[in-house]
Amino acid sequence: TVFSWPPPSHPLSLSVRNRRSNVFRIRSVPSSSSLPIRFVFSLAFLLATAPAVAQDEALVDILADLLATEDARRFDLVVLREGANHANPIVRRHAALALGRIGDRRATPIVLRLIADVDTTVALDAVFALGLLRDSSAAVIDALRPIVLGRVGADPDMRREAITAVAKIQGRRALDLIQELFDRPVPTGGPSIAVLAHAAGEMWRLGNNAPTATLVQFANSGPAEIRKGATYALFRLRTVSAAGTFLGALGDADPEIRGWAVRVLTGDFVDRSGLGRRAVAGQLENLLGDSDPGVRVNTLRTIATYGDPTLAPAVIDRLTDRQPGVIATALTTLAEMDAPGATEAFLDFVDRGRIAFREPALLGLARSDRTTAIRKAAGWIQSEDWVLRMGGVRALGTLGGDTAIAWLVDLTEDKDVRVAGAAMSALGTADSGRARFVARDLLNHIDAGVRARAIGILGRQLSSADVRVLLEAFARAQSDDDADARLAVIRALGRKSESDPSVAMTFFRQFPSSTDYNARRTAAQAFPDSIVGWGPIFPVETGRTKDDYRQIVRRFLLPGERGELPRWDLETERGRIEIDFYSADAPITAHTFFQLTEQGYFDGGRWHRVVHNFVIQDGDPRGDGSGGPGFTIRDELNRHRYRRGSVGMALGGPDTGGSQFFITHAMQPHLDGTYTVFGRVRSGLGIVDETTQGDRLRSARVRR
Repeated sequence: TVFSWPPPSHPLSLSVRNRRSNVFRIRSVPSSSSLPIRFVFSLAFLLATAPAVAQDEALVDILADLLATEDARRFDLVVLREGANHANPIVRRHAALALGRIGDRRATPIVLRLIADVDTTVALDAVFALGLLRDSSAAVIDALRPIVLGRVGADPDMRREAITAVAKIQGRRALDLIQELFDRPVPTGGPSIAVLAHAAGEMWRLGNNAPTATLVQFANSGPAEIRKGATYALFRLRTVSAAGTFLGALGDADPEIRGWAVRVLTGDFVDRSGLGRRAVAGQLENLLGDSDPGVRVNTLRTIATYGDPTLAPAVIDRLTDRQPGVIATALTTLAEMDAPGATEAFLDFVDRGRIAFREPALLGLARSDRTTAIRKAAGWIQSEDWVLRMGGVRALGTLGGDTAIAWLVDLTEDKDVRVAGAAMSALGTADSGRARFVARDLLNHIDAGVRARAIGILGRQLSSADVRVLLEAFARAQSDDDADARLAVIRALGRKSESDPSVAMTFFRQFPSSTDYNARRTAAQAFPDSIVGWGPIFPVETGRTKDDYRQIVRRFLLPGERGELPRWDLETERGRIEIDFYSADAPITAHTFFQLTEQGYFDGGRWHRVVHNFVIQDGDPRGDGSGGPGFTIRDELNRHRYRRGSVGMALGGPDTGGSQFFITHAMQPHLDGTYTVFGRVRSGLGIVDETTQGDRLRSARVRR
């Protein structure tokens, strides 16, 4: 609230402007008036703040209604239309996002009106929503055409968003529009080059319908930006006709282009393209010394597909690399090769250093020196550290044989449920017959994760007798906080129902309803041809009240709209990673992570999944990748792109997020619009690069 005060010689005059830009003025109050000055100020303050507070609460209410509707995936036309027609652009923007995220194509006419909104942000989110709706009707493509083709004064960001939407929509009309864009002369400068480069990079979304000939032409001779986009699309498409392009790109000045090209040139791809492994292998060997660690990592992964022991010395040289991710990947690659000198290299790492180095070294020994590997594994499975016991379990699964199988059977009863679950999975790989026998005994296990793995093994070849057993397992799993066992039963029975339709009838007769929307979704996928079922997947029973949504709007959505991004600090054993939350674009996700953090949920965790030059992942209290908070939240897909240092929600399918999150090492466009981006690394990207699997996340704290 701002008070305006005139010079003392004037009659008293007071102007008040509140946060909503409503101006109230009190004039002509003589300076000699007996009216107490405190009264004047009090009256002015009330006039200014009371309407502001009322407007704030009205704004909170409509945004809370939109959040509730979106969260439940409920197409509430009254709420959505009110939001889309609201005077405040913040409300219209969130209405656009809600319309897209709900995914009901009845939203199309409303969203089409919003793409012409006077507020650019609203229009951008409306175009993004059209991509989520994937409505290929003529009305949608006709509305996007002038944007894609660049009408006069068209905003480059709007053009890029429209191109992505069209690529997602696909269909004949969308393909014709894309071709119309590419048939135009290639721009020689200005923002149009960036737009066309973006368009080229999005063509992977078209799959078999992608204009590969045009992309190859762009990748071979286009301007640098367009060449980069085209190369990425061809990399995602694994286009055999571009084999020569990929080979030439290995010498490109751009490390991302080199990294994509080398990732494609696997042994199988080279065989199919007729390039010849020996000729390509020499170039791969040279790239192991590339200046970019991401290129070195990608090269090592590709070399692993060649099975060429002559490349082993160059791989062993990378075990002294300055980047831990390169060392871990080199050990994993070496473990795939039957190469001289590998055993000595593994022995150098198996007993010391990071678990991310020790475990692939033990797995390598399981292939190169069985006797030593058995001895080492025996020590690991007797360790007090469950992480080492898990590594020993995986080695035993690789080793196989009577001794290893006997140990794995014993380990399915390990005191640590994570080790028991891993032993069940390893046994399933090493000896499927023995695993099925053990799996039946584990259907009463206390841990839902162990039961889920046992159910999965039985479900591979489900007998009629096992159907009854799994129905009992489903009844037992109804009280689980974790849905893994329930979902495993549904998938197993769904496979059986393909050959025996009576299985579906029996299942749905015994369990006629479910309030678990993930179970309903899984059942709809598992029993697609069944005449019975649980009805619509949506709306979701979220368990949140209107006041809950109001609180999320006040604490996260509106502050985020003002640019006040809440902070998340992760103290890891390698150092601190500071993260800004996109609380306006993913308010429910931000709220969930704040709540879990304040409960100490993430403290003492481990980065259970690290794929170097891709992501590091944590947020699983179990530490083995199968845990969660006991609930799931819906995706909050938004326009943020996966760049280096983006923070995203890990999923097991749409709308299955909970607490597991990941941080990207590099740009990952294939994740855009599929996984919720809810933050960015503010500082500590070097720590992200240094992190390896098994490292600890000591504590997490939130601050504003």
